[in-house]
Amino acid sequence: TFPSFFAAAVHTLLVHIYPNNPVTRTYKLMDVSRDEPFSVDWVSGSCMMIRRSALKDTGNFEGKYFMYVEDIDLCYRMWQNGWEVHYVPYSEVRHHGAGSSKGKSREKKSRKVAVRASYRMQRSVFYFFWKNYKGTFRVLLIPFIMTALAFRLFIATIKSLINA
Repeated sequence: TFPSFFAAAVHTLLVHIYPNNPVTRTYKLMDVSRDEPFSVDWVSGSCMMIRRSALKDTGNFEGKYFMYVEDIDLCYRMWQNGWEVHYVPYSEVRHHGAGSSKGKSREKKSRKVAVRASYRMQRSVFYFFWKNYKGTFRVLLIPFIMTALAFRLFIATIKSLINA
């Protein structure tokens, strides 16, 4: 589902500590059957099929995102422009998450890459909220989101040090 401020904050704060928490399960639709197609808010950019007419109507991926959240942003714009997004289970694609972020170098450098990737993710999440909610009352909640994102980056840094 699209991240609400509440879901984004709770997911961000708990995902590294309590990954199976109810908010994360709902946000990631972990308890939904994937046997039949169904409508979703967004799908991962690692495997999308998009009508050319939808891209012409909505626009391409936003260039201000480095690597993360651009798929959520594109799907958000699709819904805003009257297009639907669906999960279709008839094909299978294996996405090795964070493959572009991990790097193939020494352990210490890999830890730095992981922290840098987490920083980029948090920055993209912040940009998504700022871009889409800056003209609404929700902008008042952005300091709370920034605090939650900073906490998530802190946890990712601690985890990388512990796993050293």
